[in-house]
Amino acid sequence: MIHGNVKRLAPLSSEPWRCRAACLGASTEMFFADDNRGRGNISADSLSAKALAICAVCPVAAECLESALADPSQVDSHGIRGGLLPSHRQMIRRRRKAEQQRQGQVKKLEGAGQTRNRRLATRTHGITERLRRDTDTLNGTSL
Repeated sequence: MIHGNVKRLAPLSSEPWRCRAACLGASTEMFFADDNRGRGNISADSLSAKALAICAVCPVAAECLESALADPSQVDSHGIRGGLLPSHRQMIRRRRKAEQQRQGQVKKLEGAGQTRNRRLATRTHGITERLRRDTDTLNGTSL
């Protein structure tokens, strides 16, 4: 939605949570202040502070952040999303990726451990059966 020369944030139909966002109708200049450095009378830091204040009380900030993190082009893009700057979104994405890799390694190790446990169980079962037969033979119950 455009209001005068200032673009306004509008909800996207693909993201219904946006219609509950605290930034709905706010100027995009606040959320993309770094893109507007040197334009106008208000400093980019002041605009960013206002945007962060809006995000701090937003009921859908978590959804906004998850939306930005889910889209790689949004992680690195300019502007504040979900109350975080691009550098902070990049850090979260790197941490999540590292955690996914660790979980994948743990699953591989668990899988290898389960295979080993199955082999041990099969071996143990075989030994137990042999011991039972040997015991039965010694006791004279099975000849």
